[in-house]
Amino acid sequence: MIDRYLEESDMFVLEKDGKVIGEAVVDGKGEIKNLAVLPEYQGKLYGMYIISSLVDYYKIIFPFVGGEQVKVVWGITSVTVSCGTTW
Repeated sequence: MIDRYLEESDMFVLEKDGKVIGEAVVDGKGEIKNLAVLPEYQGKLYGMYIISSLVDYYKIIFPFVGGEQVKVVWGITSVTVSCGTTW
């Protein structure tokens, strides 16, 4: 399945002390297709930092119509993130 969108997507990595601890893949429509953080770094806001960085990067490419919010959806859980938020 990942083969269908990986070539046309952007991949971002989060490094700490030279070690990759997280990654995200965003497709050409701005949809986060994959987000992962190593287990030992989970629960420490690194995932939210990745999302915040992605919002800052993509808000220039994909301006949000009608406001400054983006809806982030994980499975059945939905979170609204303000674009100006600093984590």
